[in-house]
Amino acid sequence: MYSAVYAKVVLALLTLGYAPVIRDTQRSEHPRSMRILTDRKRKDDLARPAICDHALFHPEDDLRRLELTAARPERLREAVTPMTTSPPDSLLTAHDLRKAYGPTSALDGAEFSIYSGEVVAIMGPSGSGKSTLLHCLAGIVPPDSGSITYNGRELTKMNDAQRSALRRSEFGFVFQFGQLVPELTCVENVALPLRLNGSSRKDALRTALGWMERLEVDDLKAKRPGEVSGGQGQRVAVSRALVTGPRLLFADEPTGALDSSNGERVMALLTEAARATNAAVVLVTHETHVAAYADREVVVRDGKSHDMERTV
Repeated sequence: MYSAVYAKVVLALLTLGYAPVIRDTQRSEHPRSMRILTDRKRKDDLARPAICDHALFHPEDDLRRLELTAARPERLREAVTPMTTSPPDSLLTAHDLRKAYGPTSALDGAEFSIYSGEVVAIMGPSGSGKSTLLHCLAGIVPPDSGSITYNGRELTKMNDAQRSALRRSEFGFVFQFGQLVPELTCVENVALPLRLNGSSRKDALRTALGWMERLEVDDLKAKRPGEVSGGQGQRVAVSRALVTGPRLLFADEPTGALDSSNGERVMALLTEAARATNAAVVLVTHETHVAAYADREVVVRDGKSHDMERTV
């Protein structure tokens, strides 16, 4: 039952000093592994596919989870059960979220929690409900039922204007294609959230330029989005997401349109900047090398969420 995970663990124990080589090998094997995962899901029960989700979605993290994934597999079986209780002092907590689009159920009792300064990756195959979960958590789409508590406030009881104000002041967003305004320069794009919140143009541009320096794109301040590369544009988008000092950052496939080198750089700068400001990051991805930047991951499968480290 645990042969795939067990083989990887034995290999890691025998060659512990060669972890980078192991990770590179695992990455090259990922497409084949995903085909195995899909086949397992079609044929097996809940616990086995969930174990495969963890082992195949996130191979870079195997070495620090040896005990969880192999030495004591009964703990993993407990960990993949649906989350039922809210942790104390979490910044954002969601309980029993359900969302359907017509006859199609996107979320079916999903749970989630995140603390300040924590990076949590939401993983899962296409159509699993991970982006719907992010949209509900961010107050963009209301769930059909369930509760979402942010910093002691219930999002599901807020009206549209209240949720919009919250997104402007305390949430930041990074999308797959940046969503920069093409008519504005890069520095004007970064300053835009501050201007919408009432800051003067001078103050907004000064703060925006400071964030562009941190994300290593200050030399692009006078250029428009169409004049910069994809990786540069995404770093401008990250600067815009962080410029208001959000407590919670939502990143939906932030490297999905980038090559591996640019994707790695964007993720390194994004997580470094977020942790420096103690901002929490909700990261939706299906890429293992992107999820490796997270502190933990939540796997979404068939609208249900499974925390791979703890029951929250």
